[in-house]
This record gives sequence, C-alpha cells and structure tokens, in this order.
Amino acid sequence: STYPDSLAPDEVSRADSGAKESGYVDADRELFENELSAVMGKAMAIVRDEASLTEGLAALEELKKKFKAPNQTGRLRLAEAMIMSAISRKESRGAHYRSDYPAASEEYALPSCVFYENDSIIVKMD
Repeated sequence: STYPDSLAPDEVSRADSGAKESGYVDADRELFENELSAVMGKAMAIVRDEASLTEGLAALEELKKKFKAPNQTGRLRLAEAMIMSAISRKESRGAHYRSDYPAASEEYALPSCVFYENDSIIVKMD
C-alpha cells in the first residue's frame, strides 16, 4: 500500500474506492508519484535558482493537463504553492538555499504565508 501506516483500514478502503470511482487506478498512481517526484526533486533541490524553480512550475502545468483525479490536483496545487513560495523568497535561509541569492536578507526575516484564493496561489511576505 502507498498509504501511511497511521491510516485505519477503513480510511484506506474509502480512499481506494474513491480513487477507483474517479478513474484513478494504481498504474496512474505510480506514474503520478514518479513524475511529481521527479519535478519536485529537480525544482526544489538542495541548491535551487530562479531558472530551476520556473522550469518546475512549467513542468507542473504539464502534469495538471495529464492528471485530473481529485487527490492529484490537490497535491499539484501544494507543489505549485511550494515552488511559488521558493521563487518569492529571494534569499537563502536555513534549508532554503538559492544559488542566485546566496545570503539571507532581512527583507524576508518575517514569516511568509501561502494560500489559495479565487483559483490562484497567493504568497505574502510580511
């Protein structure tokens, strides 16, 4: 099973039946997992820059055209939010290292907020 061990058997059963009803079969699941993992591994690598992040967003757009199951679209939105947040943070801080902005910046010292509104992902730095 590709579900966490913490899920109760009835939760796994409901998830599997919902996936089958939506046409999301195991082969699609594995392909989706592999393709999303490859995109995020490259875009959100330990060392990233504007070009790799922008390429990651473009690759996510292609995945959105290919994968339409509800749980896939939710994960694609999350991946998009992560990349957009990384693009917005033009600095390096902690595990977020950008080769094009190698130093921390006080401009980004405050927390950021990423949210979904009116079918768009919004990144606020304040």
